[in-house]
Amino acid sequence: MQETRIRYITENARDLRWGLSVCGAGCQSVKPGERYPPKRHDASYLFNPKVGRTLSEYQLIYIVSGRGTLRTEHGGEHVVEAGTMFLLFPGEWHTYQPDVETGWDEYWIGFNGPNIDSRVKAGFLTPEHPVYRVGILQGAIALFNDAIATAARQEAYFQLLLCGIVNHLLGLMFVTSVNMDYGHDSDIPEMIRRSREFMQNNIEEPIQMPDVAREMGVSYTTFRRLFKRYTGLAPSQYFTSLRIHRAKQLLHTTSSSIKEIAYRLQFENPEYFATLFKRHTGMRPSDFRQMNEV
Repeated sequence: MQETRIRYITENARDLRWGLSVCGAGCQSVKPGERYPPKRHDASYLFNPKVGRTLSEYQLIYIVSGRGTLRTEHGGEHVVEAGTMFLLFPGEWHTYQPDVETGWDEYWIGFNGPNIDSRVKAGFLTPEHPVYRVGILQGAIALFNDAIATAARQEAYFQLLLCGIVNHLLGLMFVTSVNMDYGHDSDIPEMIRRSREFMQNNIEEPIQMPDVAREMGVSYTTFRRLFKRYTGLAPSQYFTSLRIHRAKQLLHTTSSSIKEIAYRLQFENPEYFATLFKRHTGMRPSDFRQMNEV
């Protein structure tokens, strides 16, 4: 990090209608023993680390060198090291600062809007878990730098670009952190990959999910728990989705009857197949075939 760059942005109603609005972005290098936060910030963002503060916006902070501490009302106290991102929530008391012996280099971006509110409501991001270990991601650093440069230029509708950067950063943070957690037990991602491949290769065979678990060498209870945690779906739900996708291909590319397709894909009967197909696609198999006729 070569220099301190801080940009604050005036929001407006039009920006918020896009679903997300960025109110500031920046980066700064804090030397060992230097006062924190530096006085280069807008007065409304300065705070005493011993007292803490509450913001009216979300802030994503990325520490790329050094170390320090973070304390939040619902998340407790955390040691923050290089390669850590943490998310601050509006209305949530917090305080953070670098270690006086190391200082730190940080990037940050502040934002608001229903787009992020909906993710918090859905439980993807919570005040109880504000810290994400992601390592040093050159892609993330490039995104922060793009955000700072975009905020400096403030071209027409520049907020739309900034919103895309925020969404990219949050997705990168979330996915990288989750996969790093799995990395402590490297057998899990490989097992999930092999189980998906096994299901795909046996999509027209009468297999059950305990059969897949046995193929992976684990109990079905363990397999189901790990598979759902990793993919967000129970194994049976994932396999049904594969079969429905295959059914759509067969309806579109073959003259096989709906009854033949149902039994070919190991559904109990054509009626059950039609019910599941409509649940997944919103239409009956016959309507889907008619709509996709060339």
